[in-house]
Amino acid sequence: AAWGGLQASQKGHVDFVRFLSAVDLLAASGGDGSEGARAAALVDKFNEAKELDGRSLLVLDDVDQMVAGDGPSGTSALLLATLRALLRTQAGTNAKRPGTGGGGGASSPGSLRLEGLLVVATSSGSSAGCAPALLGEVFGERVSLPCLATQEQFEGLLRACSSIDEASVAACAGALAASSSNVEGMGVKTALRLAERAAADAEDFEDGGREQLEALRAVLSDWEADLKLSREVCGVF
Repeated sequence: AAWGGLQASQKGHVDFVRFLSAVDLLAASGGDGSEGARAAALVDKFNEAKELDGRSLLVLDDVDQMVAGDGPSGTSALLLATLRALLRTQAGTNAKRPGTGGGGGASSPGSLRLEGLLVVATSSGSSAGCAPALLGEVFGERVSLPCLATQEQFEGLLRACSSIDEASVAACAGALAASSSNVEGMGVKTALRLAERAAADAEDFEDGGREQLEALRAVLSDWEADLKLSREVCGVF
């Protein structure tokens, strides 16, 4: 999501990018985790983004966590209704025809120029598949990115992750690939989060990454068990 916002800014599709996470929303609510406080903070963040001059992009990262609550599928009815209302106010104002300038400037033929506020949300948690109302009704379009599957794919990801010792990359990639096979796929953000947690749990990095590998195996075992439980709960609802 952050990379996509960067690309949109660098290529001139938008003038400003705002990134909002569940932690940011909690901080904006003054530490009050109630649904009402988070809904009010969400409205404020939307208003701030709309006040930016020119074309702006608001990225809602891990939106399933942002609207978590005690309602169906672990979501908040109040936050979902608030988000739906905010998104509807932007309908029909986000894009102009290709080849027309935005904000008074000219654009090249065939280029996409955005006007107003564009909102993009991401979700990589296991609860994403458990909230079809959130992903299918609140947002106008849903795009599912392929999960990582092979050891080579995980190795490429881990080599770009400074948390993992170089000596343990291959072994850790193999563990991630095996776990991905067990759960029918693993996303990039999930893989990075699990790898970074394992690196934080490991105490010794002087033995070729052995501690990191053992820590990762323990983290993956717990994650698979939690994922299985969440899917069973989704099946009940």
